Amino acid sequence: MTDEMVGKAGAGKLFAALLCGAVLIGLSAFSYAIGGRSGISPNSAILLFCAAGLKILLIGLVFMELAHAPRFLRRVFLTYCAVLSVGLVALSTLL
Repeated sequence: MTDEMVGKAGAGKLFAALLCGAVLIGLSAFSYAIGGRSGISPNSAILLFCAAGLKILLIGLVFMELAHAPRFLRRVFLTYCAVLSVGLVALSTLL
């Protein structure tokens, strides 16, 4: 791709997508390092669920472009991410 094809706005979006992809790879490696063992402690489960919630948030905001969605839809998505993460952490501590 040439600079003319991408443009300044496109270059910023491309950089954000590449950075987000690198963070997602790092979070996946972190999840594998924590959960790759046969026995998972409750603290490890909390870390895994928080990492999963963060990955859902990043994918939604960057790749699904919900950061540019109308305010109501963006708030619904952010609420969904928060409720899902808190619910999973609460369930992991109860069980």
